[in-house]
Amino acid sequence: MANGVLRVVIIVVAGFSIWQFSDGFLLAWETLAEPTEARWFNVLSALGEGLLGPLLAVAAIALSATNQRLFLAAILAILAAVVYVAPFAAFFIAIMIYGF
Repeated sequence: MANGVLRVVIIVVAGFSIWQFSDGFLLAWETLAEPTEARWFNVLSALGEGLLGPLLAVAAIALSATNQRLFLAAILAILAAVVYVAPFAAFFIAIMIYGF
């Protein structure tokens, strides 16, 4: 029973992460197409939003749907959510430190 609930929670969290990533997906791939013209922070954010985050979320959904390694699937789903939030957190920390 607990495994079934965990599987559903993992799929919901990973699906929500993919939905959140879809907002900036095209912009991320445009940035990655010409990385020499973008600043390094934009390239790192684009790698997270355009490649790493969705890949982690899809891997979590695949593991959860096949009922294999649920603990790893939970970690991947959480990491996908963290990858999405990390640029915002870094921006707000920079504002607090430098006081823009």
